[in-house]
Amino acid sequence: MYTRQDDIPSSKSVVVKGNIPSPPHGDLIVTLTVLIPALGIESEQEFNLSQSGPFVLIGVDVLDNKSLTIKQQTNEHFPEPQVNLVGGSSQVNVPTGSSDIYITFAGIPANENQPFEIYINQNQAHKSTQDMGLNHKGMIKGQVPKSKRTNEMSSPDHEIALLVKVPALGIEPVEHHLNLTQHGSFVMLSVVDGQIEITQSDVDHNGHVANEQQQAVVTPSKKQLSADELVYLQKLADLRNAGILTEDEFNKKKNDILNG
Repeated sequence: MYTRQDDIPSSKSVVVKGNIPSPPHGDLIVTLTVLIPALGIESEQEFNLSQSGPFVLIGVDVLDNKSLTIKQQTNEHFPEPQVNLVGGSSQVNVPTGSSDIYITFAGIPANENQPFEIYINQNQAHKSTQDMGLNHKGMIKGQVPKSKRTNEMSSPDHEIALLVKVPALGIEPVEHHLNLTQHGSFVMLSVVDGQIEITQSDVDHNGHVANEQQQAVVTPSKKQLSADELVYLQKLADLRNAGILTEDEFNKKKNDILNG
């Protein structure tokens, strides 16, 4: 949309205008990519023009490690620059780069009227209307821009919001906040006792390592469960619900796995 080969001094601003057709339904959301090779900056992030406004200010804070700064608002009257910037005002130091994420899921029920959905930072990442058997596994993988986060931009950690919707289970969706920097890129979703259980680690279920540590979050178990163990727990819950196992038998077998 816009390319420039010469420097923009801090005393000068450049305005780029354009028209983007609005969708017939929902908000107008666009992806903005900023590439400044001379500063090693590469950023890609989404903007909701319908809710947050169509005016976006982009600048470089040369007094703060030449970090990218971006501000979005509903009118064109941006505040005066507070520090020496190239075409902008210091508002937010936006991290560049991306974090990998791998989400594996197993035994998730779904149908046409009750789809299984995964949202990352309020953006839909997966939707399925096909019921998964207990031994059926799926996986989505990708990258999340470090500028898309739920924690402070100044933090070295990259935290995201993960929302899982499984209406076929009759449970309300709950938003979970995951720290990809501290707890790892591998996330496992499974059904345990009629609830969605989320485990997160630096090691996937095939033993592939992303970093050096391993940590589970949003799970009551005392250890990191494997995908096979999660599937087995669901089978036990199904047997209990069918009356084949008593509550005591179910709890004993479940504790053997959780504490084993």
